[in-house]
Amino acid sequence: MRKGLLFSAAAAPLLLSAAAHAQTVIEDTNQPVRTSTANNGQPDDVEVTGTVEVDSGTGVTLDSDNDLEISGAVLIEDADGAVGVLLQGGNTGTFTLTGDIEVSENYEPDNPDDDFDLDGPFAQGSNRTGILVEGPEAFEGDIVVTGGANIRVEGNESYGVRVASGVDGDINLVSNLSIIGTDSTAVAFEGPVSGDVLVGGTVRGVGENTQGMNVSGDIGGALTVSGVISTTGFRTVNAFGDALNQLDEDDLLNGGSALTVSAGIADGIRVANAGAGVISQSSSPAFLITTEGASGDVVIGGFPGVDGDDDDDEIDESDANGFGLINFGDITGDGVYEGYDAIALQLSGGETLMVDIEKGLYNANRIFASASEGDAHAIIMDGNVSLPLIFNDNGGLIRATSTTENGGRAQAITIGAGGNVNTINNDSAILAEVIGEDGTAIAIMDESGSLTEINNTSSIVARFTSSTDDSNDEEIPPGEFETVAIDLSNATDGVTINQELQVAPPDSGDNDDDGDTEEPDPDFVAPTPAIVGDVRLGSGDDLVNIQAGTLDGDIDFGDGADQLTVDGGASVLGSLSDTDGDLVIQVNDGLLQLENPSVVTVRDATFGEEGTLRLLLDGESVARLEAQGVVRFEDGAAIAASLASLVGDGGSFEIVSASDLQIEGSLEQLSQTETPYLYNSSLQVSENNPNSLVLTLNRKTAQELGLNANEAKAYDAAFDALSAGGGINGAFAGITTEEGFFDAYEQLLPDFSSATLQFVMNNVNGATGAVGNRLDVARLSREARTTGVWAQEFGTFSDRESTNIGGGYRGHGFGFAAGVDRPFGPFYAAGANMVISTNEIEQINGVDEPLDVQTLGFGLYAGGARGGLTYDVYMGGGVSRFESERRILIGAFDQTARADWTGYHYSGSARLGYDWDLGWAMLRPLVSLDYLSLSEEGYTESGLSDVNLTVEERDSDMASATASLALARRFGTDDSWWAPQLRVGVRNEFGGSLAVTQASFVDFNDPFLLAAPELPSTSAIIGFLITGGSQYSSFGFNYDADVRDGFIRHSARIVVRLAF
Repeated sequence: MRKGLLFSAAAAPLLLSAAAHAQTVIEDTNQPVRTSTANNGQPDDVEVTGTVEVDSGTGVTLDSDNDLEISGAVLIEDADGAVGVLLQGGNTGTFTLTGDIEVSENYEPDNPDDDFDLDGPFAQGSNRTGILVEGPEAFEGDIVVTGGANIRVEGNESYGVRVASGVDGDINLVSNLSIIGTDSTAVAFEGPVSGDVLVGGTVRGVGENTQGMNVSGDIGGALTVSGVISTTGFRTVNAFGDALNQLDEDDLLNGGSALTVSAGIADGIRVANAGAGVISQSSSPAFLITTEGASGDVVIGGFPGVDGDDDDDEIDESDANGFGLINFGDITGDGVYEGYDAIALQLSGGETLMVDIEKGLYNANRIFASASEGDAHAIIMDGNVSLPLIFNDNGGLIRATSTTENGGRAQAITIGAGGNVNTINNDSAILAEVIGEDGTAIAIMDESGSLTEINNTSSIVARFTSSTDDSNDEEIPPGEFETVAIDLSNATDGVTINQELQVAPPDSGDNDDDGDTEEPDPDFVAPTPAIVGDVRLGSGDDLVNIQAGTLDGDIDFGDGADQLTVDGGASVLGSLSDTDGDLVIQVNDGLLQLENPSVVTVRDATFGEEGTLRLLLDGESVARLEAQGVVRFEDGAAIAASLASLVGDGGSFEIVSASDLQIEGSLEQLSQTETPYLYNSSLQVSENNPNSLVLTLNRKTAQELGLNANEAKAYDAAFDALSAGGGINGAFAGITTEEGFFDAYEQLLPDFSSATLQFVMNNVNGATGAVGNRLDVARLSREARTTGVWAQEFGTFSDRESTNIGGGYRGHGFGFAAGVDRPFGPFYAAGANMVISTNEIEQINGVDEPLDVQTLGFGLYAGGARGGLTYDVYMGGGVSRFESERRILIGAFDQTARADWTGYHYSGSARLGYDWDLGWAMLRPLVSLDYLSLSEEGYTESGLSDVNLTVEERDSDMASATASLALARRFGTDDSWWAPQLRVGVRNEFGGSLAVTQASFVDFNDPFLLAAPELPSTSAIIGFLITGGSQYSSFGFNYDADVRDGFIRHSARIVVRLAF
């Protein structure tokens, strides 16, 4: 140890000043340090620049009116009751830590069972503290722990920082602070703090019931979290698969809350920025404000606030001024593993004591809870809690997610029976989501009856997402999940729910020449607001006022004189119910879609000149609007029908009745809106009741639908199958446009276009073309009569336009052919060949996956010449494998039917040509006859589709004749040569028949026949050939195009022959 007096000897008048700033500097020592005796037994300011390492007790003590600064380290190991730094109350000074404090132990859990994880307790020792403020009176002065500092404590029932007595000053903890052990706390404020408290850096607590930060003493200023406070009781939070299965009970302990407050905070609590967080990885709430253990009400005052915008995140932070609880960061409760609930923010009052948050909660970032096979609550209030306003501002997300097969719950905002929340303003997203097979999702739930107003300009959503990534992959039976956007059913006073567009914020000035920032921002685009999920109201006089966007869910108005208003082009979709029938509906400009299974009784209903009433028909269930008073349709209003399922051949349905039905326009005008495309609809006044409207639907005929000949043949069979189907029934029933209908209808039919024949022909042409190339090359090469092998790659592309009886197709293919031949008798080459090819064929219309065709073929061939006359023949056969995926995509309905089948083909070809030597070139006229026969086996589709097809076996064949004229010239010598060739010709398909496809829907004995559209029989042929070779090898590149009206086929081949 050394001592140093810092003074100036320059002049005597400065001696007093130098003495006043005297400081004792501590380097390395193994003795405890006290400020009261630091200067040769006298008190002094102390700076620890080295390491203070003691065996037990307290490392450094501030026990006099002096400052203490530690830039070095304080180390204590394996000592229960040890304290790194003690600040004794009743003294005045400033404590600054820029170095390290470590109160640890020489202990590591072992792994006796040799599995993935360690075993045993997290720590063995106890009662250890990094920084302790203790004494009969408050410590007067600031406590500053800077960003480069580190505090680590290992022990049960221990503390990282503990303020046991009061602090008259500010506390800044901007460090890396961690504690590991059972029933420990990283930061504990038990005594009052007169000033502000700032927690930055990282605060981490690991162990059973171990907390991050616990405030049980009043704070006279503000509590600001600018870093991350986190806790867990799990040994690891990243175990998956086998590692997860090996976790033991001592690996899955429940940690404590990351931040607990049970005392008053005068100037509010603020999670200050996007990088700040309060995170629990266990079932304990991440952030808990509670009266448990409190001596009085827990009152959180309003944050004094800031001025203007934060340019970094484009949020006007002044909007948060005055709120007691402010979040610009991340408050997350994560259950991590199955069976652990999750809570992000919990406010918990007592029977007599209250949690009172001035003005309420302001959120501009994330409050999120996530559980697996457990319940998730983003915000939950229980007991006596006063939170006047919840303001979820732009950028805010309040979300709860539960992944469950066993009925878990996800609730974004829950107000318990003792809570008191008057208003929720939502300018961003409130979301409750259940993922799995069953469960309950509630976005806003008020059990207290205190909530009287909800204002939404963005999204309030409760949703269920099906997941088959589970243990049994069972389909979800209906009714096993519940999605509720807003549940205010306990309310006895009137409730108002407003939904409207956001107001543009003031212009920043960039687009405003006069700098008037009060002008609205011209670049602002308001989000489309939405409430998704059911709405449940209580016994008061309620108002649901939808001025923009969508409310998609059932609304139960309960009792009371209630009102539903729709304007601004908004839509309300769902069932309505009102227990006492005292509901008034006003649709000025927008859509009300009633999805009730039967009658909904109201007092009055008015539909303005831009208002539409749409009623859902679901088989025998018909939504019907019945008014005890007036139903009024102004001139320009409309009535439409929406089908949840097909209604057979149609029928008549009473849809509106009233004591006084008023229609300003005509019935024709009233019904001029979208209707189910499959039906003709008409609207009439009932013959038996002049105050009743009747809707009549009649199924359209094939001709009225505009079906072509093939589509018409399948119409009745398809309708029967659709009517009996599951989800596809509703998908077709909901189609209202011609384009949507034909897009969907074409997906029901099998391929009947003869594409399979054309692409098998491509493969056969690849084989015969390869043989023809080989024989042409052999003829032109003048090579010695030898045995040779050859190989060829070929590619094809075909494109068929749609016709008035069928859709078009296009596709491509690639293949490989090889052969061996030798001179034989009158033939200069005779041999055998093999071909392998693959093709993909896609329909021009529809969303099917391409039809895959794989072909394997074999053949025999021979070519001869007599003088200038040449002739060759080919015979072959093979097998093809077809694989199809017929996808049906109609809105949200998406299913696929799969099938595979086999086909067999045989073919023959004969060519006769003449080589006419012109001296400088050779002219070669050529005629050929070709024949192909294809037999396809029948097949039945399988998969998830409600309209699987059975297709019977089918046969096709084709005979064609081709005449062509080629001009070729040979260059080089007998040893090395090459020859280009150009040719043109004409092909005529003079015989054969295309397959007629006979199909039926599975479980229906109603077959229908579909005729393939025929191609024009005559086509033009153009192509070229380049060949070359030597005494020992030859090659050829060939291209052909078959062009006819509405169809084109391209073929390219490369052939190589080696002689031996």
